[in-house]
Amino acid sequence: MCIRVSHIVAIFLVSLLLARPHSQAQTTPATTIIFEILGQEKGKIPAASTIEPLVVIENGKLKKPPEYDYSKQKESDAAYERFEKQYFGRGRKYPLLIGGAEKGFVAVGEPVAESCISLSATVTTSVPLSNAQFALAATTTNGLGVHADWRKPVVAQKRAEFLRLVSRVFARNKVQNISESLIKVDNLRSTRLSEAGPIALIGSATLKRKSGIHQVFLVALYKDSEYEEAVSSYHLARDEDDASASVENLVEQVDLDGDGTDEIVTINTYYESWDYNIYKGENGSWKKVYQGGGGGC
Repeated sequence: MCIRVSHIVAIFLVSLLLARPHSQAQTTPATTIIFEILGQEKGKIPAASTIEPLVVIENGKLKKPPEYDYSKQKESDAAYERFEKQYFGRGRKYPLLIGGAEKGFVAVGEPVAESCISLSATVTTSVPLSNAQFALAATTTNGLGVHADWRKPVVAQKRAEFLRLVSRVFARNKVQNISESLIKVDNLRSTRLSEAGPIALIGSATLKRKSGIHQVFLVALYKDSEYEEAVSSYHLARDEDDASASVENLVEQVDLDGDGTDEIVTINTYYESWDYNIYKGENGSWKKVYQGGGGGC
């Protein structure tokens, strides 16, 4: 029986395709690391800007970076070492994200210990960061909704609206007879969280009294001719040395899933540790969808 050469070649090619292993894209999860960047801070050790992972995005899911477990020190040390080798190689560059926009890059210096437990490294930035300014970086911007910088200067009227809502949160937590002139506003941002979305005010405020130190983190959205509270948290410290105290502050905004609306990233600072929150807007409301990362003693 005569078999045509073309048939033999076709059979051979099919056999090769069937025998080939699955591609790396099929077997390796799509992973993006989102890093927090902290600008140089007076009196801080190290004096340089630093980078640390705050969340891992794996196949669209938000997961925690490697966590240190003192009961499994050998395994934890190995996990940290693997991460440093993979992501903190000297000169490694990552896109720098500020206000949801890509603004240059960060270049890794070397791993550094910022506390008893921390997974961090020094970095230099292609654009200057103001004293202790927060920013973000990412291993890749693929899948992220990078956009123009929607931030605007905070005018007096917006600051007054923010204080009005902060006072309402204080009152809800039984902080009475509030003089807004005594409230210290921290890191207030006027921005949008989507291209056609309303103006958003995001920031923190602190009120010191004999009863303690009262702190509020607040996100307000402009709706129906006024600003309305979308996210808030209230914290009370008995004094400056209260070991149970915590505060929450804005890190950045960024569209983590490319759906056109930025998520809000915050940092929780405790007595000797810290971690991060991520808030997401869904169906007209905002909720916390992640808490993790950070370090401490």
